[in-house]
Amino acid sequence: MKRIRLLATREVRELLRQPAMLLAITTLFLAIGGLVLTSAGILQLIALSEAARTGTESWLPIFGLQDASLDAVAGYTLAIGAFLLLSQYLGISGVLAGHTVLHDRQCHTLPFLLLAPITRSELLLGKVLGALALPTLLFVLGQAVVMGTLAALPLTANSSSVLPTNPAWWITTLLGAPIWAIAIGLKCAIISALARDVRTAQQSVWLIMFFATLIAGYLLVQQLPAGALTQLGVAALGATFACTALFVGAKVISRDLGR
Repeated sequence: MKRIRLLATREVRELLRQPAMLLAITTLFLAIGGLVLTSAGILQLIALSEAARTGTESWLPIFGLQDASLDAVAGYTLAIGAFLLLSQYLGISGVLAGHTVLHDRQCHTLPFLLLAPITRSELLLGKVLGALALPTLLFVLGQAVVMGTLAALPLTANSSSVLPTNPAWWITTLLGAPIWAIAIGLKCAIISALARDVRTAQQSVWLIMFFATLIAGYLLVQQLPAGALTQLGVAALGATFACTALFVGAKVISRDLGR
């Protein structure tokens, strides 16, 4: 564990040397969170406006809405917001993790790491965990602020399945999402290790990341209403993929000694 922690710390320091990238990631999360909060706030104001009307005809039918429809629209807004936050987190994690091994290969430091007294699994896991540390922190904070704020709105009471009031939400945010991020990150790191050049690595990582985030996002967000046990199962499935990817990745990066 100590060797993994040291490798992860090294990767975090590398990320901290790239403030523009961290600013871009933070801005992305802020933009998504702000959009969701603004949309939900507007819907809440509409609901309050309708509740205050007395003796006048509602204008909601003009837009194809009824009073009850506002709850449904709010639910869709929250579900879309949760999916966007999660999918962007998984996508960012995949891209950052995909560049870890490739970066060391380009800098010609990977052979030295492979000759160090660490196992291939420790090397790969340490680098991926380090690459995901800061995005995971930003994701958890963003989820807590955005969804915690939305939980206080009366209009979103019927959408509690995607809010912190649902125990499954905590399992998804603190366990399921990070595990799936590790699984996707490991796969992207393997693809980068197999690629012969930067362009091929980037194209392959984006392809894997696109489909992986869609599948993982569906499992983690759409299955929230199913409850905590289902989310534990989703997390276990992600852990299975992660362990498989770690085993395969350890074999793949060993080939760099012969290049």
